Amino acid sequence: PFWAQSPAENKIHLEIGPGAEILSRLRGPFDLIFLDADKAGTLAYWEGCLPLLRPGGLIVVDNVLWAGKVLKPVAKSDLSMAAFNEYAARDARVEVLMLPIGDGILLGRKRPLEILGPTL
Repeated sequence: PFWAQSPAENKIHLEIGPGAEILSRLRGPFDLIFLDADKAGTLAYWEGCLPLLRPGGLIVVDNVLWAGKVLKPVAKSDLSMAAFNEYAARDARVEVLMLPIGDGILLGRKRPLEILGPTL
């Protein structure tokens, strides 16, 4: 991989496979999580990833604009991404920024624990 030449090589871990299976065996906390998965499962993966992310950590979600289909969703994948975007925008655990680069990227910064309070 390209990061093998980086001084941070030993801190980077790539996982490829079924998301639910991988999430069940991961142990955090992680500084950065990149989420690029099947669109119907994006919300479930988000929920599985956030507990693994350290406060102040960043979750990056790819394809959130889904070629503009989230504006007039028809197919299941369109509806899933539109619903995910609404959910993420209202999720009090993160500060969210959506970038209209390529197919859309969502950046979520996990809030510090003192902001979240004891219920989350």
